[in-house]
Amino acid sequence: MAASGGSTTWRSDWPVAEYHGWRALELRNGVARAALVPDIGGRVMQFWLGEHGFLFNNQRLLGKLFSPEEHWGDGTIASWKNYGGNKTWPAPQGWDGPHQWAGPPDPVLDGGPFQVLEAGPLSAALRSQPDPRSGLQITRVFSLDPLAARAQLRRVMRNASDRTVRWSLWDVTQLDCGEPTPDGTTRMRPGCWMYVPKNPQSRFPDGFQVTYGPPDNPQWGSAGPDLFAMEYQERIGKVGLDACDGWIAFHDRAGDWVLVHQFTYVPGAEYPHGGDSAEIWTQGPGVAAGVDFSLPHLRLHFSEMEVLGPLTTLAPGEQAEATIEWGACRCPGPIRAVTAAGCIGQPLTLERQAGQVWARGQYGLFAPGRVQLRALRRGGPAAVLGEQPAGPLEPLRLDVRAVLPEGAIALELVALDSAGTERGLLDRVALSG
Repeated sequence: MAASGGSTTWRSDWPVAEYHGWRALELRNGVARAALVPDIGGRVMQFWLGEHGFLFNNQRLLGKLFSPEEHWGDGTIASWKNYGGNKTWPAPQGWDGPHQWAGPPDPVLDGGPFQVLEAGPLSAALRSQPDPRSGLQITRVFSLDPLAARAQLRRVMRNASDRTVRWSLWDVTQLDCGEPTPDGTTRMRPGCWMYVPKNPQSRFPDGFQVTYGPPDNPQWGSAGPDLFAMEYQERIGKVGLDACDGWIAFHDRAGDWVLVHQFTYVPGAEYPHGGDSAEIWTQGPGVAAGVDFSLPHLRLHFSEMEVLGPLTTLAPGEQAEATIEWGACRCPGPIRAVTAAGCIGQPLTLERQAGQVWARGQYGLFAPGRVQLRALRRGGPAAVLGEQPAGPLEPLRLDVRAVLPEGAIALELVALDSAGTERGLLDRVALSG
């Protein structure tokens, strides 16, 4: 069945590609690639670092399109055509009234065709039809960094109705946690983790709230007092965090593949679902929202990395927007911090002896290039103690021995891309004594 309502005339100068039977836009920069499928909710269906794809794709739905009536089905989640990938929803989710988004399923924002507004080798802009249920029209602009395994996803929600509405921009990214079996099905792939730093002033007693599944779900844990950790074990569940550090990371230990989302947290703003700025869903057998996820077509292996924005009131014609920065690399876990330059697996440790310093740490870099270990000096310029080549396709295991210059007060690890442009500070340690 062909999707209805699309209004895009595909141009020959767009980066058009075929993706598992769909017409797609494929963006690439030599380090990372992305496949966007306008006809199924404007989704980013895959994001690759090199040849490694991160996103879950529902094998049963590859290449398929449905009418609005087929998308809606009986109106329950059991009818949801869960393609996978990344999409934008309105929050709060719920079924208590028009102030909540009663989906999925959804025939417009989740599964409906998006119009291609513009497209080029590194960027594409897609826009939904006006949605009568939420009153919103959503635009998604996905842009690859020219030199790095980074992308920017700008989401705009416009009130296309004649009533005042109040919504949050909610992005849901499904990460593949399965592996094929000899009989053609899939099974859980061990070693899939998610990390989110806890808010030190969290409104939740443990720094997170459990919204689905048992509170003692063994998937929920920590990798230190301030870092929430999820280990996927094929159990149904959901947690929310009032995360204020502005990042969430997926880590696949089979290869140390990492995908991060970085976002802006607005202190004092009202967030949906009791105050969540980040959420994690894990797919597994069990009942949620009245649906039995043990059913064969719902027995899928993925976890969701979700970012929510503040609730915003929009009069007719008004709009609001927010941006998520994507980054990919290989980094040993657990992922303890994320910067503009990359990820920290093992923070910088120093051994000092007889005027020398031995600096070690483990990292992942978003941009190909190199890192420099610099000594900051009181009253003088920084001194470069050493450097190593680095890039997103291999973990960085820093191992530098150097003589400390006189007056050194701190060591900094700085990333530079292949053009020699500084990508930012990766780590820093103050020197005492």
